[in-house]
Amino acid sequence: MRVLHIVEATIAGVRTHVQALATGLVQHGVQSEVACPLRRQNSFGDEQFVEYLTNAGIPIRPVAMQRSIDPRSDAAALHRLIAILRSTPYDLVHLHSSKAGFLGRLAARASGSRAAVVYSPHGLAFLGAGSAAKNQLFLQLERLAGQFCDRIIAVSPSERGLIISHGLAPAERVACIPNGVAAPKVPASSRAAVRAELGIPAGAPLIGTAARLAPQKNPGLFVAAAALVLQQQPAAHFVWCGGGELMAEARADAESRGIAHACHFLGHRDDAAAIVAAFDLFWLTSRYEG
Repeated sequence: MRVLHIVEATIAGVRTHVQALATGLVQHGVQSEVACPLRRQNSFGDEQFVEYLTNAGIPIRPVAMQRSIDPRSDAAALHRLIAILRSTPYDLVHLHSSKAGFLGRLAARASGSRAAVVYSPHGLAFLGAGSAAKNQLFLQLERLAGQFCDRIIAVSPSERGLIISHGLAPAERVACIPNGVAAPKVPASSRAAVRAELGIPAGAPLIGTAARLAPQKNPGLFVAAAALVLQQQPAAHFVWCGGGELMAEARADAESRGIAHACHFLGHRDDAAAIVAAFDLFWLTSRYEG
């Protein structure tokens, strides 16, 4: 069996999922290939995807997709995907996240490929914090592309319900498959090392998260909640592990509230598991997940 994964969002949770899925399939005798950009637009330091897969022996089919909507770039990416699908007889095409999900489904239909087409949204873009008009556009694009795939994979019953209720696909074509996550092995000594690196006292309450600094993840709520906690627990510290376009805004928010000394915005870290292991409490402030 031969599978082509099509990915534009080669960072953060999508990266982790596709890396685990593609390499896991190979271990079970399934040939996996990945069509993706060699470097994602606005990667914020998270650039290990292509190197990781190449080192694992998984072929990369370069496609210059980008996150933002750009008719010329998107048309070129669509043309490239059609060419890839016509060049190789894949059995399954698995699309990941909204941009690759839309272009990949159009390409699968236009190419005449006989492969089964499966789409994992990794979060529904039309639930975002953008304008109502933009979210309505994303919803209509998802409904259009939903006609061109055999299954949509939700990671939870609630996401499955949203996909069905918003008319992306009928219930019989929406499956719920929770993400499998391999628990990392982190030495117990890393907890003290992380606190020492960040200048956080050993006994101070440490609260944090690991996520992109993006509107979906709602860093504004994280900072506002930190300010409330500090009124009762002035020794507490807060860590955000992950980069993103809202880094400067989040830091400015903490500064304006007078809590910058207790808020640590680390950017992308390859040792995120060790950072999280140092937390006393994990917060998730996302507006939605997927």
